[in-house]
Amino acid sequence: MKLTLNSQISLLMEAADLVCAYVNRSDVTTLIAASPYGIPADEVGRMMEQACGHLDRTSERMRFYFQGYPVSDPQSRQERLTCVAFMLIYSILSSCSADLESTRAELMNHPVGRGEPFEIVNHSWSSIGIRMSETYRPLSKELKKLDVPEDLRLQLAEVFSNYTAHVTQLCQLLIPVGEKLLPLLAPWWDKMRPRLEQWQSVLNTEKGRHELLRRINIALEDLDTVYVSLRVFRPFCTEGMYNVLSNNFFYSVGLDIAPFGEEKESLTREDMVTLRILSSADRIEILRAMSGRVMTPKELAQELNMNPGTVFRSLNSLFNEHLVDMVVDGIHRSYTTNKENLRQFVQDLLGYILKE
Repeated sequence: MKLTLNSQISLLMEAADLVCAYVNRSDVTTLIAASPYGIPADEVGRMMEQACGHLDRTSERMRFYFQGYPVSDPQSRQERLTCVAFMLIYSILSSCSADLESTRAELMNHPVGRGEPFEIVNHSWSSIGIRMSETYRPLSKELKKLDVPEDLRLQLAEVFSNYTAHVTQLCQLLIPVGEKLLPLLAPWWDKMRPRLEQWQSVLNTEKGRHELLRRINIALEDLDTVYVSLRVFRPFCTEGMYNVLSNNFFYSVGLDIAPFGEEKESLTREDMVTLRILSSADRIEILRAMSGRVMTPKELAQELNMNPGTVFRSLNSLFNEHLVDMVVDGIHRSYTTNKENLRQFVQDLLGYILKE
């Protein structure tokens, strides 16, 4: 398995984040972080005007793809704006490239666009975990798994029912923005080289590679490549996505997130979320049931006599907090308790409380 740090701008993704903020008139400070590598707010505002100023933010097509819906972010427990464009791009696209045509081709060539059956296995506030299925699954039933507003669910039903047409329209909106955005971002991207070099240095060590794989918390047989990409306009979180077609994993890291290994001086927001996740008796029983073995959501629901929807949501929360691993065997996915991460969290928490 290879670990590759991307040195290019993930241009289509950055363009989507910028357009979403433009259409919803979001404060530009939501796009940046208080980091020595962050772009000043007034400069982001100028970029937005130059790259997005030609767009009619009130048009029906723009509102369809970029209208913001407040959805809870499992990692921070904050509400963030998501949209149809995010749910499409971040669910399908796994490349890290400034080449807009190659990213457009990747979106267009996905099996979902060829009408192949798929199922939803989990979701975050901005993306859906999709895997191809051996059997047809009703789209309406799959979308009911998503904890999102009903209007967004209906829009997603339309998008996945007419996938190629919607990808074409979305790219027609975003590619001109990306073309204008690239020269605006390039000088700032050059200034971010020290952060890239920090990550490269860490990932060149065995300890750094091990820590990255631990944080990804997904157990994959013969995984080909893990791509790490720094993000400009999504600095507040990290996200990962497994591409079952290429057998690669795409890991997106905000610029304000320092490489691994820094000493913890206080409980982080993520620590508090993990504590809240572990306060649920149902989730504790799920972790206990999967300790030392791999189980599917259906097996868990049957063994613990739980509602399948409750199990699905609990697994999604536990996976987001790195407390379970997802095991991929072909197109099938199961889960198992990540004992190492669970043990490490408990030890870190005890050490912090005891000031050790």
